[in-house]
Amino acid sequence: MKPMLIMLLVIVAMYFYLFRTQKKQQKERQDFLNNLQPGDAVVTIGGLHGVISEISSDKKKVTLD
Repeated sequence: MKPMLIMLLVIVAMYFYLFRTQKKQQKERQDFLNNLQPGDAVVTIGGLHGVISEISSDKKKVTLD
């Protein structure tokens, strides 16, 4: 019975660690996006380099120059 309990505790600990790490990364990403301002230099996932010229919060759109 003890090996089963130990394995269950390890699985629960791994799940908790992974969930917490993902939540932390998501919060950091959202904070970064919320703090973007016109004039900030950015690189998109697709590799486009640009400077933010306009941010439209109602349409969730960023215009790059």
